[in-house]
Amino acid sequence: MTLNKSVLNIIKHSPVLSSEDSVRRAAGLLRASEGSIVFVRNGYSISGVVTEQALSKYLAESKNSDESHLSPIGPLSETPVVVLHPSSSIVDAADAFGKTHLDVLPVIDENGSFIGSVFRRDVMGILTRTIMPTSVGGMAT
Repeated sequence: MTLNKSVLNIIKHSPVLSSEDSVRRAAGLLRASEGSIVFVRNGYSISGVVTEQALSKYLAESKNSDESHLSPIGPLSETPVVVLHPSSSIVDAADAFGKTHLDVLPVIDENGSFIGSVFRRDVMGILTRTIMPTSVGGMAT
């Protein structure tokens, strides 16, 4: 895959919740997912993210864990979200990851609807495959 190719080939499924979903549900999806964030939607659009860090901090500071597990995730959601589009290249994705602390970015279509996610590690894997290893005495190092 070349660097100017679209991110379409590396889009994966990621959990998406509504802002009314519970902290417990978000924690469960985070445990089962490949990333450290859960996307929060408003209709068909992504309106924010809940990070593992924000969720951990909230749960650690909660006085009543039963109540906190049932709380909605909306107030924990961070915005704005950096997004990619189906036409975004691998280089565009790398640039977008450089502007955020997130390890997963949403891909949205021209209508703003969520298509899937691109993971930082997949972009890095493609970028590093394009770099030839240095050679010492005919052996790669």
